[in-house]
Amino acid sequence: MKFVKFSKKIENEKYFSIINIRSDYGGEFISDLLESFCEEKGYQHNFSTPKTPQQNGVVERKKWSLQ
Repeated sequence: MKFVKFSKKIENEKYFSIINIRSDYGGEFISDLLESFCEEKGYQHNFSTPKTPQQNGVVERKKWSLQ
């Protein structure tokens, strides 16, 4: 899963701790694998409200700032 690799890279290279994850209801974010990974690492996984492009835009901007 790409998020697992991405989170490890951020935590190792940038020395940041991930606390919260906010995502939309895309299929790649709704999986048992991601949920178990978040529980294991202690991440809080929040979803944006459906049908609100304003919130999805915030997520996209934050994603690009991390990359």
